Amino acid sequence: HMSDMKNTPTCSHDLKKHALLFGLASALAFTPAAVSAAIINVSTVSQLRSALANAASGDEIVIAAGTYKPSTVTTPQLYTTDGVIKTAAMFQISNKSNVTIRGASSTNKPILKSLSPGDGNYIFYAQRAPGLIIRDIKID
Repeated sequence: HMSDMKNTPTCSHDLKKHALLFGLASALAFTPAAVSAAIINVSTVSQLRSALANAASGDEIVIAAGTYKPSTVTTPQLYTTDGVIKTAAMFQISNKSNVTIRGASSTNKPILKSLSPGDGNYIFYAQRAPGLIIRDIKID
């Protein structure tokens, strides 16, 4: 019947439509999801040390206001142009790129301290950390 032919799409038109829909669905299915950087909020020495050790590229570590004075020394190997040294760092970030470390407030900055004044330890040490941004933190 002629009336049936009016409502039935032609094969070539129907195939083109399905091919286009399949193409769009395939493109969306195989497009990698955007990797989003994490915002890591810390408020203790152990949280800060953990965030520095586990940061991924693009992460932002946000330190709450307060004083951060470790009760123990870390003993990582720190590399300088002269070789390995034994001096400990209170807070260290190594082999990480494009990480931001900042205080939660620009007016009430967190304070990073050593175990005791003049103990010869580094308070903060960055090693092989290209693109590192540090702001709104006081190192005392």
